[in-house]
Amino acid sequence: MGIDIVIHSATKYLGGHSDLCAGTITCTSSKHLTALYGTLRLLGNSLPAHDSFLLARGIKTLDVRMERHCKKGGITDGLIRFSVVLSTQMIS
Repeated sequence: MGIDIVIHSATKYLGGHSDLCAGTITCTSSKHLTALYGTLRLLGNSLPAHDSFLLARGIKTLDVRMERHCKKGGITDGLIRFSVVLSTQMIS
């Protein structure tokens, strides 16, 4: 019982620079991966070399970016807890 397959976008958090399009599939057993293998081959499951480089570059700074996300999130949570902020919105 639990989660057998996780599909995650690697574009925003793992990439970090909005300059690639990637994703990951993580399975708990090879049985699940074998079932997905045919579909992955049809869709083209590997990244080009340059995109792989960009993804590796983004992963190098992931810990710093996540730490800053958590700090900013903690500030927002504190403000909401004290009813200073009624809602939050992401501004792009």
